[in-house]
Amino acid sequence: MIERIHHHPLETAGETAEPRNLSGSYHHEPPSADLFGGETEQDESSDEENLKETLAWLAKHKLVRYLVALTAVNYALRASLPQHHASPDAPATQTERANNQEKVLSSIGESEYYQNPAFFGYHPNGEYTAAEKAERTRTYDDGTTLFRDAGATFFLTRPGHSSKAQIIRDMIGLYEREYDYLERQTNKINSFNIHDGEIKPGMYLPLPTREEDRQLSDEQFLIFAERAVAEIRKHPKYGPFMERILQKTSVDDLLLTLLAVAKQECGGAPLGQFEFHRHEPRRDAFSFSLFHLLMYEAERKDAAGKKVKVASAGLKARRALGLTEGQLYHPENAVMAFMGFIIERAQELKIEPTTLFPIIAHHNLFAKFYNGKAWENRNPDYVYNILRYYRQALEKVGMHAHQDTAAALEKLDKLIEIEKNKLDKRLAEKEHRQKQKAKQGTRNKQSETQAQARNVQLKAKHSPPQTRFAPSGRKG
Repeated sequence: MIERIHHHPLETAGETAEPRNLSGSYHHEPPSADLFGGETEQDESSDEENLKETLAWLAKHKLVRYLVALTAVNYALRASLPQHHASPDAPATQTERANNQEKVLSSIGESEYYQNPAFFGYHPNGEYTAAEKAERTRTYDDGTTLFRDAGATFFLTRPGHSSKAQIIRDMIGLYEREYDYLERQTNKINSFNIHDGEIKPGMYLPLPTREEDRQLSDEQFLIFAERAVAEIRKHPKYGPFMERILQKTSVDDLLLTLLAVAKQECGGAPLGQFEFHRHEPRRDAFSFSLFHLLMYEAERKDAAGKKVKVASAGLKARRALGLTEGQLYHPENAVMAFMGFIIERAQELKIEPTTLFPIIAHHNLFAKFYNGKAWENRNPDYVYNILRYYRQALEKVGMHAHQDTAAALEKLDKLIEIEKNKLDKRLAEKEHRQKQKAKQGTRNKQSETQAQARNVQLKAKHSPPQTRFAPSGRKG
């Protein structure tokens, strides 16, 4: 992880919050206690080896690997990083801290993609300045214009760009090997995630990211999510809401819920197998991040009847957090934007966000909140999947909040069975409706054919008979 370079202008300076210890207690002491915050005479260059040794030991002894591994990494981060907010005026310090964090996180296989410092800048209202936009925009001799935004590159479409194939040819023509993966990632959901018919000139079209770069493990996601929760708790707008939410649910429960929702949005494991952007034709706008938060402005009439533009809940959250669209490709930023979205959407609906938590206990309410009233028809397996992914995470990770994890798993199994029965019923009803519709369509077609035949018969019956005229005789 890389410390955020610019903090929110209203955020108070102070000590960096220490990462939480998610593990609870365990009976075996890992071999390198110095890694967990104690004094050590070892050189800092041995941190990575210590961490690898610790994780190998944990795996060998078959402990609760996920959370203990998280604890090891978190304390390694705490031991290796300065315990204060870095000033934006200290780039050397930032570089040193970034290197330290990259070193630790690389030991659990973090992609270089997520180590990009551009993910962690603060941008007022979620926008670049004119100078920053100019710096990030490049136009080539053939007219191709690209805009690079942290984790995403946007392609400005021109007349003639009516297909993704044409854009791929242009990009490979410019960069050759850098974008040759576009020819391999042809499936819509892990590529452009837009239909050809929806591409119009003048669009800033997000190019697909390399699939292997964006994938991440459950462990990595939980580390990023934990840091995101700690970060958003300090936010001047969302912080008070977060504190109230965390009075209703534990941080551990929230982290596992975030993992479950992210998996549902991304089609299961591994996270990142599907692209982080998706075009939504109904709004003619893109959604971004692991959670696919829709970014658009709708035209509404205010109390005076004047037309005004109103931002979606996701866009409000992105702006309030000072994040650009490209920054949402990082899971830490995605989690913060998701929590901001929940708070903004709850305010739009005039409900208290805490009523949704814990989400696992209010799963049907959350499904309606997040997917709309018709979620059972449009996304019938949503609740079932959320519960299933949550259970998988709990079984692997365990939670300090659950003193009896076995009892929690048993309760989840009952919930999952209930929802599976509901899902089977919904799918059966949907299949029945489709069959009835198909039968009705067949009957309608038959009726239409019969009606056409009757019309032909009636027309023939009531049409005047055709008179055959004899050739006129020749007068004598």
